[in-house]
Amino acid sequence: MSVGLEIENPLNGTGQPVADQNGTVSPLVLGTDSVGVRGGGTAAPVEIARDVTLEYNGSPRLVLHSRGNGTQRFSIRATNDRDDSGGRRLVVRNESQGVDILVFDLEGIFTDKDIKIERSGSPRITLYSRGDGTQRYSMRATNDADPAGGRRFVVRNESAGEDDLILDSAGRLRVRGDIILTGADCAEVFPIDDAEDPEPGTVMVLGDDGRLRGSDRAYDQRVAGVISGAGDYRPGLVLGGGSAADTRLPLALNGRVFCKVDAVVAPVGVGDLLTTSTVAGHAMRATDRDRAFGAVIGKALRPLASGRGLVPILVALQ
Repeated sequence: MSVGLEIENPLNGTGQPVADQNGTVSPLVLGTDSVGVRGGGTAAPVEIARDVTLEYNGSPRLVLHSRGNGTQRFSIRATNDRDDSGGRRLVVRNESQGVDILVFDLEGIFTDKDIKIERSGSPRITLYSRGDGTQRYSMRATNDADPAGGRRFVVRNESAGEDDLILDSAGRLRVRGDIILTGADCAEVFPIDDAEDPEPGTVMVLGDDGRLRGSDRAYDQRVAGVISGAGDYRPGLVLGGGSAADTRLPLALNGRVFCKVDAVVAPVGVGDLLTTSTVAGHAMRATDRDRAFGAVIGKALRPLASGRGLVPILVALQ
């Protein structure tokens, strides 16, 4: 069944009253480049039971016009206009400010604004991957309580029904699987003596005030470790924090690190135990096993036949 709409008076910008089957009146407006229904006051919203198609050459557009203390116009349009990100397909635009808020194109979704999902319960974003099998993952914010405290952020394998990652309100992170880090050593941030400016690879010892300083004597049992970050190695895990008033640097406590080594006194071979040297900030081969007890930094991973240089070592204080 089709229903025709007949209007006696000409349409203009102020609108022509049109009544539906219930007698509810809303103005129908026809401008030079648009047609629409304007509702105001207590007028009922316009309901359409069928698909609405806007089609013409160019960019068909649906404009939402809000009139209040100010005037805001938003549009949703399909377009083939091209930009750097490829052919656009669907654009949500703030017409009043002339800004595209959201763009769906061939490469994905783009926006320069924050994306917020808010509702009662646990708002969730679900990622659905279809391939040889079907995998669903979700990211959600939740206030559900568990023994570890109120949860705040959860990454969940929906297909397996298991939480892979949980970050709770206390800042604690729980991971179901392994944590794989790309760095080489485990370091901890220590305060450095104000008079010191050690570079990565420097051997450090403990000072009387608890701050670190560069080593400067042989077989020093105060040896603490090596400043991390020299050569190709970067710390895989850094522990600790501290006051911005202190000079603090990451000290390698175990794992692989490049270290300044002195081979002038004795050549260094792979597997040799290393201790502090009389050369500031350098390690040397421990030739006196009795004196080396409590002063060993670690083991050399590469040889150094003579001179001084950076050598990768395995930190193992003993």
